Amino acid sequence: MNELQEEIDAINFADRDELSLTIGVGWNTYLKILFPMMPFLLVCAALPAAIIAAIPFDQITQNMGVSRALTTQMRIEQIVTAPFGAVVALTAIVACVRAMACNRLGVFADFKTAMRRFLPMLGSGILLGLIFFGIVVAFLILAVLSMSFFKLLAVPVLLAMVCLMVMLVIKYTFIGASVVAGGMSGMAALRESAGLVKGCWWATFGVIFLCGLVGALLQIPSFCAGLIEGQVIGRWDGYAVKAVLGTVTISLGFAATVFGVTANTTLYLIRRSKARAAAGFGPDPAQGASQGGDGEQGYRPDGE
Repeated sequence: MNELQEEIDAINFADRDELSLTIGVGWNTYLKILFPMMPFLLVCAALPAAIIAAIPFDQITQNMGVSRALTTQMRIEQIVTAPFGAVVALTAIVACVRAMACNRLGVFADFKTAMRRFLPMLGSGILLGLIFFGIVVAFLILAVLSMSFFKLLAVPVLLAMVCLMVMLVIKYTFIGASVVAGGMSGMAALRESAGLVKGCWWATFGVIFLCGLVGALLQIPSFCAGLIEGQVIGRWDGYAVKAVLGTVTISLGFAATVFGVTANTTLYLIRRSKARAAAGFGPDPAQGASQGGDGEQGYRPDGE
């Protein structure tokens, strides 16, 4: 049973323009959920910041060059921060849906709902990761064979791999919203995302690209905080200083993440609303599913 079913079915974007809705409604929703989520973001940022501050990077990287040491430190920080970023993203999806449905229950309720979808999200993520891994391995084998027999083919093969990866990233861009908000899991989530993108890949790419530019601008405060953090730690190198400054930097990054998730979820809800309207769904989703409206088969996640 999808906990967000009533909220999703209350949202109707079927007759509205995608770009203006995603930017306008997405931004308003972002502002609506961001400030109530700030304490939650600070907690989610403080935990990885405390872990990172305790890691002796000087000892780990003392035998490395400067560039390699910075790369190693960055990777460790990303690995530590990623699980908390995932929790923030899943919670933001729930908060976004409930804000649009005018049914805000609080961040803690959003967090509990999101965590009940964590395992399905993990399973879908692993499945998608295996797909991408298989593609990379296949193309790398083709590239190696091309270099062995005809070197000029290596570059086109690698370019084809990049293009295919971008195509699949857009095709499966709604997997998170599909799992958390739509109640799907595994292949069903992949099929729903693919169905919602089908026939409008370039439009999806354009909206996501523009929202990505806005998200990049929102990352500037986090970047600046990181520069300030490096300068301050260079003078006052203490655990508390590292933890506090790390918390500020990571929380600002999480705030930008919330916008990206909100924009993606908004576009998902627009596409889903239009798909349901096209399938003849009425106000009652159960009735629409059984009758399909005017003899139609009803909305199917895979868009078929």
